[in-house]
Amino acid sequence: MRSGTLTTAIHVLANPSNESASSSWGEPLTARLRCLIVFALTILSPCLAFGQKPPGSWVGQKIVAKEQCPLMVGVTVVDNGVRHRIYTVEKADGDRLWLVAPGAPSGWMHSSKVVPFNDAIDYFNTQIHDHPKSAHAYL
Repeated sequence: MRSGTLTTAIHVLANPSNESASSSWGEPLTARLRCLIVFALTILSPCLAFGQKPPGSWVGQKIVAKEQCPLMVGVTVVDNGVRHRIYTVEKADGDRLWLVAPGAPSGWMHSSKVVPFNDAIDYFNTQIHDHPKSAHAYL
């Protein structure tokens, strides 16, 4: 990215009526900004589409499992996931989250299997509405 492009982009955002401004490559700046926005949304879309957090932002968050899902250490199941618990994410390794809870074993769970604690009520209300015969959402 050339020096000053960000400043120019901010200027165009602040002054949207300046549609005729062009970049050093000759294309309208608004077209370049649209491309930048599309690129950013493409990168973030997996997180946005599935309600997941970007990598690394899970650490320190309180979460609950969306469904019965075991905690694993290697290939060993350390907790079968039958009891609902409020876990804290201690570390993340890609899509795997190391979960800890007082008085319970710690282990790994895939990030797609959890929901942030603050979003849990809305998530489970939606699950009950969409799947009223699913017992797990009621627990």
